Amino acid sequence: MLRGTARLSSRYLQQHIGIRPGTLYDEALIVALDRRVRELPFVTQKQKPYVLFTPETTKLYLFLDAKKASTVNGILGVLPDPVTGKVNLTGDIDLRLRNALRRGEAIELNWRSMKDRTQDLKVRLQLPFLFNTPFGTDLSLKLFRRDTSFLEVTGRAAVQFSMAQGDVISVFVNSKSSRVLGRIPVFSPGLANVKLLTYGLGLERQRLDYRPNPQRGYALVIEGSLGNKESRTPDPDNAVVTITTRSVQYEVNAQAILHVKLGRRGTVRVAGQGGAMVNPNLYVNELYRLGGIKNMRGVDEASIYASSYAIGTLEYRILLEENSNAFVFVDQAWWEDLSGAEPLRDDPIGFGVGTSFETKAGIFSLTYALASQFNVPVELRSGKIHFGFTSLFLAFCS
Repeated sequence: MLRGTARLSSRYLQQHIGIRPGTLYDEALIVALDRRVRELPFVTQKQKPYVLFTPETTKLYLFLDAKKASTVNGILGVLPDPVTGKVNLTGDIDLRLRNALRRGEAIELNWRSMKDRTQDLKVRLQLPFLFNTPFGTDLSLKLFRRDTSFLEVTGRAAVQFSMAQGDVISVFVNSKSSRVLGRIPVFSPGLANVKLLTYGLGLERQRLDYRPNPQRGYALVIEGSLGNKESRTPDPDNAVVTITTRSVQYEVNAQAILHVKLGRRGTVRVAGQGGAMVNPNLYVNELYRLGGIKNMRGVDEASIYASSYAIGTLEYRILLEENSNAFVFVDQAWWEDLSGAEPLRDDPIGFGVGTSFETKAGIFSLTYALASQFNVPVELRSGKIHFGFTSLFLAFCS
């Protein structure tokens, strides 16, 4: 029985907590209720669950109120050009709707505008527990255009299986097409028309005490895929003829986060992320793009092209309020690019300070970051400043 202002499907809630009408009483599921409810970002628990025992039945009462979990986020980047001294402005708009259809779904739209007329658009839809089963779907579409060089379109469709403790196993198919803009005879070195179709498996586990601003716990995402790749490049002996190459490509990606409570309000965040592409024919326009507020702070957005990379983060946070904190951080990375005639490698380091604080209007964030690449000394004038604003709201469709 659900009591409160929370607006969500009873079938969705039953699937999420693992307790459905007609099932036998299980003390372990009752003990896990608090944690499972806290994992839902769009509800808040008014009081502890209540179990009523009668001679014929056992009834469970949950007291849940609706919570603002849908967000619209805007970030303005101020990036000084170390050569010209001019200031470049970049933008990032992120819209996330949670539980708008009362089925626990997630709808996401992200658009980024970077310097040099580079655009990045991502759309994603997650629908859990389809037809009242543990199976759900995760669909996404990504478009990335690098100035006038190339356009990349990536589509992904996944079937997800939600396990009893909240772990999610995914089986997915990924289709990526990267096309050089302009005529084929004027290909730039390292670029090619690429088509890639891969199949893969993924695992996601999350044990954070409060996902938006955690103090303790961990999270893990790992996936691997393989598939067929077709690439077309100009014939070096005849510019009007293209050479088609077919091969098998492997890819592994992982991300892990650990929060260790330190004192009453402090937490140490240790995080790592990485990925690797394995193929004898790699091209610049299909590589990972690193740099920016979301992975390598202090480095220009999407300015690093890598076929393999690893980024480690050490961060100390003071939790000021439920959705407010202040932090200092260090990001240490390693990457390599095997798309050229000679391997290119670097181990950049970034560091800085930041804060997020909640007001009635929303959550404001400010980050200042510096970075060193290719052993070039850090210059204060090259620091990156990121302003962000996140507005929280309830999203319901009638």
